[in-house]
Amino acid sequence: MARDAFPLCFIAFLVIIGIFVAIASISSAVNKGVLEQVAKRWKGYVELGGFFGYDGLVMQIGDAYARLSYSKRGKNSRNTHLSVHFPDKQLRLELYVQDVIQQLKKLLGMYDLEIGAREFDDAFIINGNQPERIIEYLNPQSQVAILKLARFSTLVSNDLHLTISGGVLRVTKHRGFQSVGELNEFITLFSEVFEALAYSRNTGIEFVSSSPLPRVQETECQVCGHPLEGKIVFCLSCKTPHHLDCWNYFESCAVYGCGQHRYTEARRA
Repeated sequence: MARDAFPLCFIAFLVIIGIFVAIASISSAVNKGVLEQVAKRWKGYVELGGFFGYDGLVMQIGDAYARLSYSKRGKNSRNTHLSVHFPDKQLRLELYVQDVIQQLKKLLGMYDLEIGAREFDDAFIINGNQPERIIEYLNPQSQVAILKLARFSTLVSNDLHLTISGGVLRVTKHRGFQSVGELNEFITLFSEVFEALAYSRNTGIEFVSSSPLPRVQETECQVCGHPLEGKIVFCLSCKTPHHLDCWNYFESCAVYGCGQHRYTEARRA
């Protein structure tokens, strides 16, 4: 009797695994179909994420190429990211939603750049390397576009994390947009933010991006702010590069809202 029970348990285990794989395959196929529809509108293509990753998009926004990707958030949720080449490679800017915890940190001395627009200053924490230039970038048109994106797909509070570093503009929404309507709206609002920021200063800088975003960005470490040289590792979730020593010092991804504690030495294709 015991001898017969082992094969039956093993077969049942294989059946359960097969069901999970089938469900995952169906979900992946559905998501890929949605991404293909969105790709047609934005003159792009689907970027396959592999068995353990999420499929994404490479698309054209104006004269630049942008990449849409997902990262895991919690057990059953996702973050949605959009990144695009930005003409000012010297600028470092981080902007994220101001909540009760951030307000307490401000009272304890955390730096927060205020640009002189009350609604915007009350909504976000702003950090960066060139305050006067950042204020020029965050003009009224940029503020309106950023607030619209922060309020998109939220019921109560704003939701947005925006960074500019090493010539790349990246935004994160802590929502896993997976419908054609949501994705198109998200990309549209992102393009408005991109155009408002990119053309807000009369810098004379031209867009030179004629090819999709490369897998490895020539940029600065998110921890120390120095150029990415030597031993580099990538966050397993959002693929942001870090110096290995800086990762070990910080003990996790330095991107706000990511929180991944594992890294890889090479990006997945």
